[in-house]
Amino acid sequence: MSATQIQTAESGSGGTEPCRGRPGYGRAAGALACWAVLVGGCGAGSTLAPGPVERAAEASILSQRHLRVTVQCPAGIPLRTGFTFWCTARLEVGAYPLLVTETNAAGRVRYENRAPLLALDIARVQQAIRTAILERRHTVAPVHCPQQVIQRVAVTFFCHATLGGHTYRVEVVETDNAGDVRYVGLA
Repeated sequence: MSATQIQTAESGSGGTEPCRGRPGYGRAAGALACWAVLVGGCGAGSTLAPGPVERAAEASILSQRHLRVTVQCPAGIPLRTGFTFWCTARLEVGAYPLLVTETNAAGRVRYENRAPLLALDIARVQQAIRTAILERRHTVAPVHCPQQVIQRVAVTFFCHATLGGHTYRVEVVETDNAGDVRYVGLA
């Protein structure tokens, strides 16, 4: 087994799109902030229904970051101005916490996380593994990795390379928050 380090970076990671049509919410230096949705009428009695909040957060992340995530929020959240709670946006590998604040008792909410939501440049990781295999084994091998991996130190995931009809697992570990990785496997 060999260990290899490469540097990767997401291009265009400097900021979110402004929230159009929602005065008072703007850019947030690479972080997700500014979503506000009205989910009034969605709660059961005096609680906030999580479904509309989750769908709005998923749509916002898709629009702003071009990432398809699954958002999970707790049930039983009271409808109360200023009440805060946490939801979780899950990528294929990794999760991103969202702080949700109710801006009124009718179900309007604001989402935020001051830390940027960055996805690892998977195409670059796959290419580096392919190149290492080619240089060391003198053969071309297809490499497949999860497509949406959060860019965060210590995140570990697995890619698969196929050589001679056999599939081999390659362990990839993110070594910092800048997208640098180390991989260990068949290269």
